[in-house]
Amino acid sequence: MPFAEHGRAFLKALGETTAPDLQTLLAGHYTRMQLADFELCVPNSMVASKDGVARAAAIAGALVELQERLAEWLPADADATRAELKTLTKWIATWRRKPESTPPADLQPHPDPCVLIVAPDRAAFVGFVGWLGLWKDVNRELFWFDAAAQFCDLRLVDEGQVQLIALEYAAPDQDGDVTKGFAMDTRERTGLLQHVLQRAATSWCWRFLGDHADPCFDMGFATALVVDVLGQNNARSGGSGKSHSTEGQGGFIPGAPAMGGGMPVQNADSEWRKSQGSDWFARPLRQAQKAGAHEAKRSEDKLGSFLVCDRKNTRRHLVQAPFLGSFALQREAVPAAFLDDYLEFHRAYRAAFVHWLATFAEKPKQRAHDRFAVLLQRLVDRDEKLDYEALCQDVYGLPLSAADPAADSLERRFLGWLAKSN
Repeated sequence: MPFAEHGRAFLKALGETTAPDLQTLLAGHYTRMQLADFELCVPNSMVASKDGVARAAAIAGALVELQERLAEWLPADADATRAELKTLTKWIATWRRKPESTPPADLQPHPDPCVLIVAPDRAAFVGFVGWLGLWKDVNRELFWFDAAAQFCDLRLVDEGQVQLIALEYAAPDQDGDVTKGFAMDTRERTGLLQHVLQRAATSWCWRFLGDHADPCFDMGFATALVVDVLGQNNARSGGSGKSHSTEGQGGFIPGAPAMGGGMPVQNADSEWRKSQGSDWFARPLRQAQKAGAHEAKRSEDKLGSFLVCDRKNTRRHLVQAPFLGSFALQREAVPAAFLDDYLEFHRAYRAAFVHWLATFAEKPKQRAHDRFAVLLQRLVDRDEKLDYEALCQDVYGLPLSAADPAADSLERRFLGWLAKSN
């Protein structure tokens, strides 16, 4: 992949003869919008058109809505946060009409915001990746590999909480032209916003929860947040396919080999996405749970049994709980033929679990809400020695999961709730 060529073309279009550093690039060629805990960086060329302004304003508005939802879980300074977000909403409406308008002077800058840099098309995304390697030699090793041209996001780890987010998916048939893409709204009306909010919510977890929370909680919370805001989440990032996202790297998904989400993504929507997340994935999980219970007739754990399939949907493989916490990390890796479907299953499972934890883990719902708010606030504070599993035990009086299916745990209660769902 000639990333250097793409990088030089990217810089030439900006009028740059040498590769500037990140801050110089953003200061000279991007419109930067401080939106509380996020900084949205949009290419000046994008907001030079009416359509580009509309897209930028829609993204900015969605980022405010995401933070309004987060404010419901984080009561500390909630009134001040809501007032600030209300002011931002009014400013975005003004900015939509006049993009050069300045934000209200009374807004307080947030230290170390999550920086989201958008690439409006595939040429801009691949060109940015090329610039990264021209700017720093080490970035060539990190990002200059063929699959990166198909990514829809990149995390710039060495630059703090910075993400590059594509606003187009790579076209299925590019015929060697990596600048070909297709609109994220092709399948769903809010497809682009789903993708951006998935990445933004993940950035928020990286920034505010850090290593204190379990990665599966981070990803499940981010996925569920998008459903909370938009009513569905069918974003391609966060499931199977290293070729579509950096999120699958790291091998921390229990049952996935060290390669993480390294299998090619399926073109068609998986069974786990039939509801597009509108039910927080409860229906497809329940169906797989029923099928798993039938397959595991002699097992002591029918509630914790699920079926996943191979890519051709001709073979089935039984997987059994626990899928969360330290006990899940002891499980054997899922066979390669079933890995794509297992990663999609796990995406649905962790999002549904977080939704259950925040909504149904206690009765009435308000008590579940309040208990979850305590857990989240303590994760954000990060001023105690307890890790995520120990915090679950402390807040809920139950372990997160257990190896014995007869032992009471949060995951076991979630499985019981799932079995009673429609």
